[in-house]
Amino acid sequence: MGGAFGGKAGVDLEILAVLASRAVGGRPVRIANMREEDIASSPCGAGAEVYVRLGADGSGKFRALEMRVLLDTGAYADMGPRIARAILADCTGPYNIEHVFCECVTVYTNHTYATSLRGFGHVTSTFCIERTVDKMAASLRRDPAALRAMNLVRPGDVAPTNFTITESMLGNPGACLEAVKKLIKWDDGCVRQEGKLVYAKGLAVFWKTSSSPPDAGSSAVVIFNDDGSVTLQVGCVEIGPAMRTTAAQICAAALGMDVQNVHVSMPVSTAAAPRHWKTVASMTTFLLGRAILSAVADAKEQLGRLAALSMRCAPEDLEVHGGRVFRKSDPAQFVEIKSICRGFKFQNGNTVGGRVIGRGSVTMQNLTTLDRFTGHGRAGPYWTVGAQAVEVLYDTSDHSFRILKAATVLDAGKVMNPEAAHAVVRGGMGMGLSQATREGMEFDPSGRPLDTSLRTYKVMHFSQTPEYLTQFVETPNAEGPFGARGIAEHGALGMGAALANALSKAAGVQLDELPVTPEKIWLKRSEKPL
Repeated sequence: MGGAFGGKAGVDLEILAVLASRAVGGRPVRIANMREEDIASSPCGAGAEVYVRLGADGSGKFRALEMRVLLDTGAYADMGPRIARAILADCTGPYNIEHVFCECVTVYTNHTYATSLRGFGHVTSTFCIERTVDKMAASLRRDPAALRAMNLVRPGDVAPTNFTITESMLGNPGACLEAVKKLIKWDDGCVRQEGKLVYAKGLAVFWKTSSSPPDAGSSAVVIFNDDGSVTLQVGCVEIGPAMRTTAAQICAAALGMDVQNVHVSMPVSTAAAPRHWKTVASMTTFLLGRAILSAVADAKEQLGRLAALSMRCAPEDLEVHGGRVFRKSDPAQFVEIKSICRGFKFQNGNTVGGRVIGRGSVTMQNLTTLDRFTGHGRAGPYWTVGAQAVEVLYDTSDHSFRILKAATVLDAGKVMNPEAAHAVVRGGMGMGLSQATREGMEFDPSGRPLDTSLRTYKVMHFSQTPEYLTQFVETPNAEGPFGARGIAEHGALGMGAALANALSKAAGVQLDELPVTPEKIWLKRSEKPL
């Protein structure tokens, strides 16, 4: 069951299937793990120990950051080094810090090996940075939101890997922070106690770039049918965020036609489908969308040449929209696409051209590997930034708690499909809160996993989810299709940090480990208060 959210980025069970098939002369084989086998031996999320030192001046301006990460990659490397690189690239969070030292070491351990998981290391780094910022706010006696606002990165600042940030790359983290404060009613107060019950709120801000390979790319094919409709062939797969609909919307908008006239062919055969890097990293809309726009542009050029023959004008005088090719100067003069999409036929029957098939492909631009010694380079094409908040109800008598509200505001660049966008962000919030409150593998002294069933490895049930509040800011990304940025992973990134910040205030202890459980709060309370 499942296997997305990064679980298919690497290859593990497939290797066993190949070896087993070779052992029986190439016959088909089936591998079926029991739940216990799957949890114990299939890859999981990476654990980490992180040491953070953050320095600020008297005004609260962040001046220096030192961060050391020990990333538990388990018995095999798999995606561990790539996750480490992703943490390094975004190590500061969305803050402008002049002096930065970050070291990330992947460590072989006697644990289940780690692979990609939604956020690709950014849940870990966001938790550590945002807990540190809350501690800094307490030390300076400053409002945590105000301290964050004055230190947010802005266009013209320099990224941790040493290149200048533009508004298109960054988006607007300040607008996200202000919007989430309103959603959670931050200014009404962060902590309120009624007898044994404490109401508390916590904040977190985040950013994430894709850390995709510099040569990652995508391609698409647009085929015009006899009735003027379009068949769109793509190489991505549908794993939940309604990519089929989004791809159709992008194609339809570029052609100026009804989305119902775009038929997306998505059953992917690697032998025949257009090449797409991977359906991962919140990059499908960005990469595939650009490939679709490239294919549409190619198709429009062909339609323009054919229509120019019919209308006896130059192709550059024509525009394609609404199932027609028409003169820009006089839209009343037009030819229908369905009459020329198979080629243009002269009165004597002679036909030129042929079926209009647009082809488009893109590859990442201006990305580099990170320098081995300095860490300089550009790891991703842009960031998606955002802010999150959580309100909890904490019971001082037994240290139990309930999450009342969770809010997310992120800069989507351009919201392509509002219903799907809200759904995918709220799904990420649920996943992040589940990891923050109950998910975590326990091992015995020899490294043997103890939680090998869903009776002991608990996940959040739908009935346990809080009220979700989601909102979007739109700062166009110049390279994205219609300005869009990726949003699929980002709902999970700051949930753990916001929750721990809220509960640390409510319980009066520093909660620096995920998941946060009543037992851990009790243990911390038994040691010493803040």
